[in-house]
Amino acid sequence: MNASTYRRSLLSLTLLTAACTGDDKGGTDTETTTEATTEASTTTDGSTSQGSTSVMSTTGVTTETGTSGMTEGTDSTASTDSDSSTSDGTTAGTTGVEDVCAPSEDVKFQFKLLPEPDFKPLELEWICKVLAIVDGDGGERSLEMSCDDLENVAIIPPPTLVITASPATELAQIKPGAALRVFYYQATPWWIERWLRVEDLLSGELLLAGIDGVQIDPNEMVKLTAPVELSAADGTCTPLKEDCGMVERLVLDGMAEGVMSAHLDGSFVIAGGDPGYSVWVEGAARFVGDIECTDTPERWYSLGVVADGQE
Repeated sequence: MNASTYRRSLLSLTLLTAACTGDDKGGTDTETTTEATTEASTTTDGSTSQGSTSVMSTTGVTTETGTSGMTEGTDSTASTDSDSSTSDGTTAGTTGVEDVCAPSEDVKFQFKLLPEPDFKPLELEWICKVLAIVDGDGGERSLEMSCDDLENVAIIPPPTLVITASPATELAQIKPGAALRVFYYQATPWWIERWLRVEDLLSGELLLAGIDGVQIDPNEMVKLTAPVELSAADGTCTPLKEDCGMVERLVLDGMAEGVMSAHLDGSFVIAGGDPGYSVWVEGAARFVGDIECTDTPERWYSLGVVADGQE
């Protein structure tokens, strides 16, 4: 998501808030918690236990960085070797950042649980079986499932998980009849934040993850994309003026199978070699300085990880 797309996402979030606040309509039969971002953790295979809210921090690719906390879209560093910024937010000079901050690609990753859950905090863990995989006209793939909660109570109506990605994904590791463990988290401050992890029931290996919220993990104990490690690197790209303030595109430092990778806002990258993990970063951006709009998050991540990467 480039800066303009981020602005549209923020506007959509504000409109969604007005439409949803105070009106919980029908959805998936689920259990709720009083805090969406608490009481969850993960073992090394991604399962959950107890924890509290935080953004995970990992060591990623080392890059030269520009000035963070800027209120103007120019580089304030005075040096004969300093980089000069261009009108599209890329940086030219001797640091190599011009390659990192390349223009956004046509990248999309969206996930949706049907029926859509109510507008309220949720922490769900289901044991599911894939009944069918259906391809839609719009490029989406739908996993039709039968699921039980941890008390062996059937989820009624049976849920469907819809994935839309560009470049497209075949979800190669998920077949009809597959046994899955599905984690779904939802937070509702003034908008909806969602996190999804789908793993193999027996091995606990990551098959699919999706993030659409203000942080990469729902809390500090849940490593949603493990074994792929992702952490945001602020201060790399030059902030640009948008309707609600100065917006900076973010780079995510990645590590998978001992291989480091960089994932810029609006990019598709294979992490961890071949075969590896496909990583779509539809959007990763933050405001720098004052936010001039109300009910607007300081940053937002929209991304997906699927264990079907090929190079």
